[in-house]
Amino acid sequence: MADKDLMDRTVDELAGYVLTPEENRHYSDEDLKNLLAGLSFPHQWTYLIPRLRGEISWYYHEFYE
Repeated sequence: MADKDLMDRTVDELAGYVLTPEENRHYSDEDLKNLLAGLSFPHQWTYLIPRLRGEISWYYHEFYE
């Protein structure tokens, strides 16, 4: 998928995807918020951006007691 521009990806293509180091440098959090808003996820950026950046695993789920 590295040959496809991040902003042209679908929701299915973003699920589980981790940005490359070049993409991490190129796209700001604001860019990613706009991308997610365009994909109908305007309020989930606090969950999705750290996963896209590779800061948190896509498999990590917070549990509340």
